[in-house]
Amino acid sequence: MSSGLSKAEQLAEAKKRVREAFIIFEHKAGSKLIDAKELPTIVRSLGVNPTTAQVQTLQQRIAASPAAADGSAPAAAASTPPAFLALEHCEGLIAAWLLESKDALQRDDYHTLLRAFKALDPDNTGYIEADKLEQLLGSCEDALSREELNNMLSVSADDQGRVLYQEYAIRLATDGRPI
Repeated sequence: MSSGLSKAEQLAEAKKRVREAFIIFEHKAGSKLIDAKELPTIVRSLGVNPTTAQVQTLQQRIAASPAAADGSAPAAAASTPPAFLALEHCEGLIAAWLLESKDALQRDDYHTLLRAFKALDPDNTGYIEADKLEQLLGSCEDALSREELNNMLSVSADDQGRVLYQEYAIRLATDGRPI
């Protein structure tokens, strides 16, 4: 988001982006409800890269807020989290969280990503085997799920099972919109 905007304007712009993402991921067209399991995907679609812990913080904030997914009762009073989240309930919470956390959520720049990929390529071939990357990303502390790994490799690996990391670093660094 532009730093020249007032806090109110930044919040309004963030809410607009959250609304747009909600519409894309709606459970049923026009319902303004999303499956609660889609929250991490929706947040990432806003151009940020939160850790699992950061997403859990947002989920806890939503669960502890005054309205449940349907707006009828506090979510914290339920023994299990709601299956669906309502746009009107989450839009302001997510937008505020994005603005408060913007420095911690920014994607790495191209050069940082390139250095990280090069560290995984000791022979300086310009690529990393998709199998090796999949193994690394599936076993780290903030491991990707099988579905996330498959989605990532479907856009990053070539026909020979290689991730050409210079091109992929450009894609990762520029794909997201700034908060």
